[in-house]
Amino acid sequence: MRNMKRKQQGVAGIIFVLLLLGMIGFLALATDGARALQTRARLDNASEVASIAVAALNDDNESTDGSGSAVNQTLVSNYAKAYVPDINNINSLKISKVDCSLDNSKCLDDFVDGYQYQINISTDQLSWFPGGDNQQGFGKTFTTASQAISQKVESPVDTVIVADFSGSMNNRPSSGGKAKYKQLQDVVQEVTDQLATQNANLADEYKNKIGLAVYNTATHSVPSDGQSYHSIVQTINNNGHPTSSHSNVDATNTIQHIFDVKNSSYEVSNSGGNFHDLQLTTDFNSFNSSLDSFYPSNGTASYQGIIRGAQLLNTGTLSRRLMIIISDGEDNYPSTTQNLVDNGMCDTIRDTLDSQTATVNGQPVETTLAFIGFDYDTSTNPALTQCVGKNNVYEAKDGQQMVNQILGIINEETGHLR
Repeated sequence: MRNMKRKQQGVAGIIFVLLLLGMIGFLALATDGARALQTRARLDNASEVASIAVAALNDDNESTDGSGSAVNQTLVSNYAKAYVPDINNINSLKISKVDCSLDNSKCLDDFVDGYQYQINISTDQLSWFPGGDNQQGFGKTFTTASQAISQKVESPVDTVIVADFSGSMNNRPSSGGKAKYKQLQDVVQEVTDQLATQNANLADEYKNKIGLAVYNTATHSVPSDGQSYHSIVQTINNNGHPTSSHSNVDATNTIQHIFDVKNSSYEVSNSGGNFHDLQLTTDFNSFNSSLDSFYPSNGTASYQGIIRGAQLLNTGTLSRRLMIIISDGEDNYPSTTQNLVDNGMCDTIRDTLDSQTATVNGQPVETTLAFIGFDYDTSTNPALTQCVGKNNVYEAKDGQQMVNQILGIINEETGHLR
């Protein structure tokens, strides 16, 4: 009897060991299986967010192999690695951009009013329990794939760049290269190249337009009763008269007449530099030809440029209006700027434009103000941050970063995602 009991215990031990091995194998499969499902969910989230980012960037997506541009490839790869940190390798990544307005395009839900962006991505992850000759497992790696689609409705925009052409723009940025004003000229050239591409498929009345309000301590504008450019101030004193003295600026009177194109009584002695306003236009070649001849001088009074920029933006015809303020430093008289902002200068610009309807389609106007600090800390200019709103403040260390920021701002305005 004792011998039989010992034999049964021995058999039970063997069975337990065999079951334990099976349970360990099952645990390995269950663990890596759950991880694979979690990885798929994370990759789905990454590809969805990345497709929205690609649509917002609106890069041309051109590549020799049809897999998508280097910019978009890097963007999507970074999102994938951020959402799935344990990616071992990105096996394949394809980004496609389709112009849904074309007759032969096949876009989701019969969408025809913009572009469709599709991401297909496949990744490898290392298994925690790869298995072996006598043990079940997922193998050394397992593969996860995902797809996402975003669509962007195209809506053109009237953009006015309010550009600082004070003497400090003659300096090179800390990143090196050309003088800041030269880099700004290159930036605007690249931005208008992108706008020209977008305009290619748009009717004339719906094309994107761009204008320029350039300033130092004054703007160089044509007075309402003149025919040639002069240094003009946009500010008024408490007696209702033009003033170039920052200490005499009356905020109430100045704001009340923001949208008035100033006459020759607002002329002041030449404020230096060589620049002038450029009206909203779709003739980007002439626009850039004029801009290339500009050079900066003198001090900084951003409120002069902002007010003149509002007047230019008021001539727009599209329902979306955008003002981008670019400066490389604080105003010479920041308290004057702050006082104007505190008394509603920027709110008045937005509210007045937003009360209008677009002449081309009768839609209500939507206005956005943005501020880009060129190679300086924007927190030192709280007035402009307050003017545009903290979510519309950017910092650019060099020209290429500014190009990306301006195109990002414009593309946010020229479309929305479905």
